[in-house]
Amino acid sequence: YLIEPVPGRTNTFLAAPSESAIYHLQRAFDAGFDTLPARLEYGRIWLETRRYARAVEVYASLEARLAKSDLSKADKAQAYHAYAEALYGVDDMEGYLERLRQAVALEADPLSRTLADGYRNVAARYNQRGDLVRSIRYLELAVAEAFDSARSEERRVGNECRSRW
Repeated sequence: YLIEPVPGRTNTFLAAPSESAIYHLQRAFDAGFDTLPARLEYGRIWLETRRYARAVEVYASLEARLAKSDLSKADKAQAYHAYAEALYGVDDMEGYLERLRQAVALEADPLSRTLADGYRNVAARYNQRGDLVRSIRYLELAVAEAFDSARSEERRVGNECRSRW
């Protein structure tokens, strides 16, 4: 299976070995086995190999299917989180934060700190670029989000303790 052209070399392609997951997934797609979980796995493979642009292509093509799917909230949240990571890899900070928000909206408890971490990541990226105004703005959002998350967690734990007594 030919994965992609080699930059700067005509008629030269990277190929996936027949033992690789990407090879088997592509063969399954070619044979008509095209499920949402298989496509999400395909995107995850591109993400884990740091081929962020390819991962973004895959996740973007699945966004409408994902929203309408009967996957669990946890699985959808995980998919949006992976999509966010891919967007961060291609330097789309607003897309990154939007997908993190979608993930948190689906499953707030396990991901409660995720948005605050996302704001810190974006702040760090802008700081590296020397854009201190944006960096500070996102650090302020990170602090506010972390504070809100901590208060929500404190309320949740307090309610659990009261219900046990």
